[in-house]
Amino acid sequence: MKCMNDTPDWIKRRNAKKKSDSAQSAEDDRQNVEAASLIAAQGPEIWQRFLKGLAINATALSKLEGEELVGAVTPIGPPGAEVSCQVNVNRHGLPPQLSSLVFHYTHRSNAIRVTRMTGEQDFLPFQIARDGVIGIHYQGQLLSPEQTAEAVIQRIIDGVTR
Repeated sequence: MKCMNDTPDWIKRRNAKKKSDSAQSAEDDRQNVEAASLIAAQGPEIWQRFLKGLAINATALSKLEGEELVGAVTPIGPPGAEVSCQVNVNRHGLPPQLSSLVFHYTHRSNAIRVTRMTGEQDFLPFQIARDGVIGIHYQGQLLSPEQTAEAVIQRIIDGVTR
């Protein structure tokens, strides 16, 4: 005669853990899909806010006293699946100095691609904060698009030596 409960406790615990891990993995997958969908849906707005912040900060560079800086943000190419803009910062003086970055956003992407004057590329990934707000991961921090634009312009002018 077979006993109904002849399974050792350790096997029951291991089986229960497998079920729990599988459920958690499925929940993690569901959350990742939701996050990707949310980022894709809000990406164009994040891009537009970032562009506006770049323009405000670049244009205001001429107001920095004693710096002799001029900044400009220029759209590049026709609107399409990927949109781009170039940020130029010029320091007047002898010799004049230029720093330039090009930012690219592809519709439904989860990041902004950055191309430096050297041709090197980097990414500014979108990320969801704990409060559900989408920001841009920059220099180890999660910033709003406007804060990211400000930090990018500050970093550009720090790279333009006097």
